[in-house]
Amino acid sequence: MAVSYRQRGKKKLWDYRIIDKDKKVVASNSGFKTKREAQKEAIDIELKLIQGKVIDKYVTLYQLWERWYELMILPQKKSEGTLLKHFYRGKRIKDYFGDKPASEIKPSDYQAFINHYAQEISKDSISRLNSEIKSVITFAKRDKMNIDDFTLGAIITGLNNSKKVSDKYIASTADYKKLLYELERKVDYNKSVTDYFIYIQMKTGFRFGEVAGLTWDCILWEDLEIKTYRRYDTKKSKWTNAKTETSIRTVPIDNRTIEILKKLKREQEAYFKRPKLSN
Repeated sequence: MAVSYRQRGKKKLWDYRIIDKDKKVVASNSGFKTKREAQKEAIDIELKLIQGKVIDKYVTLYQLWERWYELMILPQKKSEGTLLKHFYRGKRIKDYFGDKPASEIKPSDYQAFINHYAQEISKDSISRLNSEIKSVITFAKRDKMNIDDFTLGAIITGLNNSKKVSDKYIASTADYKKLLYELERKVDYNKSVTDYFIYIQMKTGFRFGEVAGLTWDCILWEDLEIKTYRRYDTKKSKWTNAKTETSIRTVPIDNRTIEILKKLKREQEAYFKRPKLSN
């Protein structure tokens, strides 16, 4: 950190500016009659900054979010997928508000922020973003930070969800059986693995990442069971551990599911015997 002092105006009053390693002004003040007065306050604030303390007047909303994320979210050991969602919300805060101090954000500024992102993401996502920022402000207030809750009274808008809640679920056993029948009739690895994927989900209750993480050693053919002990993150293209210890489990399956899996294995092996193809 560096501190600069200068005299300005007809009255030759002193001011100071504290600049961090990125050459960004992190604190400043003016109107001091003597350089010594300016130095006294600057040294006090610089010491607080070095000790990791946050100066209410200058801290940004993103800096508050970072502190909240570090102390309140990371210790919960949430899944990587959940942490990634928090990351994207933090990025939106940083991209929009930048270096603007949180103490200077007005309700109208915040409503403009909501309206800006409402043009590109769903109302549900906007609601989650708003809830996260509320949590950040509450966290800051518990630390006695002098900040107004500019989220109060905000109107939550956003793109309509593509589906109604009722359209996301299978309504009856008859519909469940009908869907399974159609999947069994359509499964063909040469066209897509998706139908197999959905079929296994319906037969086991596994989560998306759990089915993506299945390998052939997970199929216990003789015992009519499937085991799951890890996940595959399709966004980051890497393996991850099971969400919790209870997520490591073995699930019974029926003979029809075994037949479908054998069909998939045959089709897959034939597919990768083609010239110039590698798994």
